[in-house]
Amino acid sequence: MTLVAAARAIGQRRRGILYGICGLAAVFLVPYLFGVEPARSSSYYFGYNNRVGVILLLVFLAGAAVWNSGTAFTFAGASQPPKPMPRRILVFWLLALLVGCAAMYVFTGSAGGFGESTYWTDRVWLIAQGKRPYLDFEWVFGVLWLYVAYGLERVFQLSVGQSFFAVWVLNFLLGTWALFGVIDGIDYPTEKKRPIFLMLMAALSLNILNMGAQAVLRHALPLFLVLTVDRALRRGGRHDRLLAGVLAIVFTGVLLLSSPETAVAHGFACVCLFLLGGRRRSEQLAGTAGLAAAVGALFLVAQRLHVFDTMRADSGGADSFPIVPAPHLLLFVAGLFVCACYLNRRLRQGDLHDNTLCLILYSIPMMAAALGRCDRDHVFMNGLGIFICCLFYVSNQPRLWRWYSAGFVCFIFLIPAVEGVWFSAPAFGRVWMNNVEEGGNVEAIAAFTGMAERFILPQLDLATRQKMEVRLAAMRTRGNSARDVNLAAIYPIWRGKFAAPFGYRPNGVGTYLSDRIDYGFYEGLENANTVSAVERKMDDLTREPQTALLLHDRFEGQCAVDGVGELRSIQYLFLIPYRVSLRHGTSVYAPLCDYIRMHYTMSMAPSAENFRYGLWVRKPEPAGQ
Repeated sequence: MTLVAAARAIGQRRRGILYGICGLAAVFLVPYLFGVEPARSSSYYFGYNNRVGVILLLVFLAGAAVWNSGTAFTFAGASQPPKPMPRRILVFWLLALLVGCAAMYVFTGSAGGFGESTYWTDRVWLIAQGKRPYLDFEWVFGVLWLYVAYGLERVFQLSVGQSFFAVWVLNFLLGTWALFGVIDGIDYPTEKKRPIFLMLMAALSLNILNMGAQAVLRHALPLFLVLTVDRALRRGGRHDRLLAGVLAIVFTGVLLLSSPETAVAHGFACVCLFLLGGRRRSEQLAGTAGLAAAVGALFLVAQRLHVFDTMRADSGGADSFPIVPAPHLLLFVAGLFVCACYLNRRLRQGDLHDNTLCLILYSIPMMAAALGRCDRDHVFMNGLGIFICCLFYVSNQPRLWRWYSAGFVCFIFLIPAVEGVWFSAPAFGRVWMNNVEEGGNVEAIAAFTGMAERFILPQLDLATRQKMEVRLAAMRTRGNSARDVNLAAIYPIWRGKFAAPFGYRPNGVGTYLSDRIDYGFYEGLENANTVSAVERKMDDLTREPQTALLLHDRFEGQCAVDGVGELRSIQYLFLIPYRVSLRHGTSVYAPLCDYIRMHYTMSMAPSAENFRYGLWVRKPEPAGQ
């Protein structure tokens, strides 16, 4: 009997491995067989349908969890709650992040923005001009922190950059506090809360490099809030259930002001918690229906205010990467599998009474966000709840803990840290060069340009060398700095307004804000990733024919698809030898360039004096039109 049982176990294990291989192969290959809507997206260029990929992955995980009957892992049962974490750990991270943010701002603050901060500072500036988010300009997040930055600017007479820095630091600190509360508040039994929090914070701290304003708080706060609702609901009393419902509605509304996609996930999780909780079936259904109606009303109002517009565009495949067998994605899928087994066991047997269930329920809708633009940052941030739960579940199994924690540290922290520094190096170099130029240090400029000509230029290919030579010539000859752009002096033949359909960054890093420049509904091409978005950009130009255009000398390159560059981006970001052929080689931006060539003509050529931005004016309309 023992040999028969062993043979059956081996056979079942082999069938499970075969199922896993076939399921993952379907996720990685089958979506290429389905059509994709045109968009600025690597998934569109290579013909991968992310929606189909997410659906297949859900089906595969559900089947895997049911196959294993929730017993693939030994989950810890109810026991004494783990000890609270020492507050000194929180204080240490708050101080460390404060120092890191301050150092980043001191170095890049003079550039007029760096990384993701330009998206924020430009939008705060537009609010100061009387424009409204979602209606007058595109905005992907909630409006709360945008208006907080604007309020700080008005009350304390700060610059746009200073108000952004205050919001950026505040979000980092509040997000760290929220994540500490999440880890400390989880009652799944483990002795490894400290290393879990350490690994998560180490990975989250990498957001300092790209200056993402809401990166930490946006994803840690909803986890903390859904835990709070679950805590009230689990107390079991009628008044507690009513309080949980009120908190669920209020928290969902707050998250709509912070991040719409997290509000949707939070509302979904709360409705599911109400459906699963309650002493009587009638109580469950009544509470669930009431909460679902209230949350639905909130979402309906948000929809009419266009809060979900950008999220809906992204969910349709815009700005996405194909789901590929990259290390960080396999790590995420492994976490999803463990959580699916836990969820199956919890629903079937109900013998696990910790509060990680609410984090899994919250993470189900966030899978679409994690597996859309599925580079490391988006997978980790949008899948934060899954990673937290999985780390807790494997923490009591030494072998699994060693492998999973090692993979997390390697592929979510160490390698991305090296990549972040590597890819940020050119931008940091531009900031340093701008600081040298604007400081008027003639000797430093001469030393740098001389060293570059002797040691750097000979190593570059022809195209890159020509761009570098233009930059070095500009450093020697330019009398004005990018910080003090005088549009009247640079373009003396034009006294009207300008439009910048591709953005305007004279120093190559941060944007330059001027009342004479109409930046349009979108900031350059940021989030203008669909056919309808490009049409709106052309409509903006059509409605304002009296404006001239500021176009960089390489603007037409953004209207073509660089197949080699897209392949290399995926290979570098995902650490795999991606070799799929390009299926759609026409950019959604091509009509915009065609429109410009048809209706505008160059009046001033790009040069070092105008920061390589040429002046294009409207062609005269043919007679009779």
